[in-house]
Amino acid sequence: MTISDSSTHAIPRFAHAVDAALDRVSDASALFMRPEEKTDAIVMLARIENRIAALKLRVLASADDACEAGAHRTVTDLVSQVTHEDRARVAAECGLAASLERFTIVALAMAAGVVSVPKARVIVAELTDLDLDPEVPRAIVDRAEQHLVSQAPDSRTFLARLRTSRVVKS
Repeated sequence: MTISDSSTHAIPRFAHAVDAALDRVSDASALFMRPEEKTDAIVMLARIENRIAALKLRVLASADDACEAGAHRTVTDLVSQVTHEDRARVAAECGLAASLERFTIVALAMAAGVVSVPKARVIVAELTDLDLDPEVPRAIVDRAEQHLVSQAPDSRTFLARLRTSRVVKS
């Protein structure tokens, strides 16, 4: 089931507009772009990819009512059926979507295009571990979230720092 681009809500209208824009460039050759245009396009497309992923996760987190309307038990069931995506991958996405409702700084960084889905998964896993430890105060988890998000854009050192912190914790 699809909704036309005459939807009254901004998110479906946006999705249809992006789909139409992609149609307009689907046969454009990147071969004839100047090197600086290619660099700019790569950076912007990565940022847009992160932002669209964040938007999709926000929609997934609120899609319980769509399950009821379509007689699906879970959002994972609904999404895997209508998109023909692997159920395990969809379940992981839905899990991340739920976690981002708790870790809002990570969600905002994704929405800004600063944090990718793989980095968000790593950050959320670390924060969840901290959050589940009864000896770690809530304020520490909040500070850790701010710190991890601030470090995430530096890909070269981000994962190495996390690995080091796990060794130190052990």
